[in-house]
Amino acid sequence: MKNRLRFISISLLLVVLLASTGYVREFLFVNINEQLSFLWYGHETSNMSRVLSFLDGFDYWTIYYLKWALTGVFSVIYLIETTLALKYLFNSFYARESVFLYAALIVVSTILFVGYSAFDNAEDGYLLSRFFMGLAQSPVPLMILIPAIFLRTNSHPAN
Repeated sequence: MKNRLRFISISLLLVVLLASTGYVREFLFVNINEQLSFLWYGHETSNMSRVLSFLDGFDYWTIYYLKWALTGVFSVIYLIETTLALKYLFNSFYARESVFLYAALIVVSTILFVGYSAFDNAEDGYLLSRFFMGLAQSPVPLMILIPAIFLRTNSHPAN
C-alpha cells in the first residue's frame, strides 16, 4: 500500500512538472510573440504581460534570437524531464532512446527548414520545422517512449 501511494504521488508530481513546464513555455512564447508583433508592426501598445516588462528595452532581433535560444532551452528541459520520468517508470534512464528521439526531431526540423529554403519556399519549411520543434518542447516524446519501451521490455522472442 505504501509503495502504491508513493508511485501515485510521484506520478502526479511528474504530471504537474510536465504541465508546469508547458505552461511556463506557453506563457513566455505567447508574450514574446506579442512583443515581436508590437515591434514589427509598430502598434501603439503592447499587450505583453508586465511580468516580462524587462523585454521592453530590447529590439526586435534581440527578442527574435532570444526566442530561438528558448526553443533550445525548453527542448533540453523536456529531454531531461522525459529521461527522469523514464527512470522513474522503468527503473532505467533510457537516455540513449530519449536523446535519439529528440535528436531525430531536431534533425528532421533542420532538414525541412533548410530543404524548403533551398527551393525558395522558406515559409513552408519554417511551418513544418516549427511543428517538429514544437513536439520536442512537449511531453509527446515521453508519450511515444513509454509504450515503446514497455513493449520492448515485455516482449519475448519466439523460440
